[in-house]
Amino acid sequence: MPILPIPMQLTLIFLDEPVPSREIKGSEKGKIAYLCICTGCHTYSGRMIGPPVQIIQTLYMDNPRGLADCIANPVKKRDDYPEMPPQNYLDEETRLAVAE
Repeated sequence: MPILPIPMQLTLIFLDEPVPSREIKGSEKGKIAYLCICTGCHTYSGRMIGPPVQIIQTLYMDNPRGLADCIANPVKKRDDYPEMPPQNYLDEETRLAVAE
């Protein structure tokens, strides 16, 4: 019979006041959105759920607006990848920051 670990007691600590919200601006919005959302499906140079970022950069090199529009309303282009769900819950500024 396997030996199971002894459950640890969890202690919760609450702050006296909530932590203030952090304001995220400009290109930092793009970086955070890219790291938190895009990298869930895209790697820079390898195959994952979506195509590599290098390929996307090549397609939209001089057209960040086109990429921002594609992020909001993607069109399936590759039979060997699943369809990307729309990321239209992201505001326009954030989508453009990711694209740039």
